Amino acid sequence: KGDVSYNSTVQRNHLKVIHQSKTNTKANMKGIADTGSKLIYDKIQRNWTVAEANCVSKGGHLTSVSSPADWKKLQAFVTMLGIKQDYIWLGGTKREGNWTWSDGREWSEEHWKGNYYAHPDKNCMFNYNGQWYDKQC
Repeated sequence: KGDVSYNSTVQRNHLKVIHQSKTNTKANMKGIADTGSKLIYDKIQRNWTVAEANCVSKGGHLTSVSSPADWKKLQAFVTMLGIKQDYIWLGGTKREGNWTWSDGREWSEEHWKGNYYAHPDKNCMFNYNGQWYDKQC
């Protein structure tokens, strides 16, 4: 009931899903899923784990960024929707001290704000204004 579909004119290679919110006071954020043929905007706020499960149920994952081209496409998409300064879940999770992408893609691209990747109690990540931050799931 909370889904609104958008046709995307942004060329997306491996862009799976992004999640965003107007506020960062909670771990719940809204989302956008890429099913391969269209983007689906989900107005329901979810925590990272539920957001990832929702994305998988729609045939995608939270966004992974494993190359400069992926990052450029993600930023173009965020700008197109006007959500650049919103909080956007990304598919990064920290397991045994190492960051990995939820869809299994290679971890080789990073856009962290300072040392916001090193908090031992924060295992999920989000994007805000073109920089990455870690957060409790």
